[in-house]
Amino acid sequence: MSYELLWLRAFALTVLIEVPIYTLFLQRFGRPVVAVVLVAIGLQVATHPALWFVAPRFEPYWAWVLTMELLIWLVEGLLAGLAIDHPTGRGRAFAVGLLASLSANATSTLFGLIIS
Repeated sequence: MSYELLWLRAFALTVLIEVPIYTLFLQRFGRPVVAVVLVAIGLQVATHPALWFVAPRFEPYWAWVLTMELLIWLVEGLLAGLAIDHPTGRGRAFAVGLLASLSANATSTLFGLIIS
């Protein structure tokens, strides 16, 4: 299987796992569900191709995975925080975004490592 097809399979799996998790976290803040799903998909589009096609790989593999997942957690978490209006302010919105990102990315990463 080509690298591009491997990426597409991984991307689809990531979307299937992470979008529902983000939706559970972010829909509580007054956005329509469709908008929340589009934000969640946008987060994947913003980070997943960069991980596969731009980020330099290094050894050991576990260190690369840990480093990349930490970066993705922060980027997606901060972007998710920008996408919601928390009633108690922007700081709380970022905290919710980071928690959503941690939950979504930890789940998809663990699943990916298990099936690979």
